[in-house]
Amino acid sequence: MPTVTMRYFAHARDPAGCAEEQLELPDEVDLDAVRAFLLQRHPGLGRILPACRIAHNMEFLRAPVRLADGDEMAVIPPVSGG
Repeated sequence: MPTVTMRYFAHARDPAGCAEEQLELPDEVDLDAVRAFLLQRHPGLGRILPACRIAHNMEFLRAPVRLADGDEMAVIPPVSGG
């Protein structure tokens, strides 16, 4: 299983308890699998994770991807500005 860096931005940091961490994930993941894994690891993400985007190597995750050691993933909550 590859080791990836998972980064948590903005409002995802507090419920995750960190800004980033190293995680072992399966070789191939999709959006549902990543969300399920994160909810199991950090139940506090439950209220915001459905609205968050998940990125893999700086691109939004839309389809299943094959992971490699050193990949980067990110949880990006919705933001608003004015």
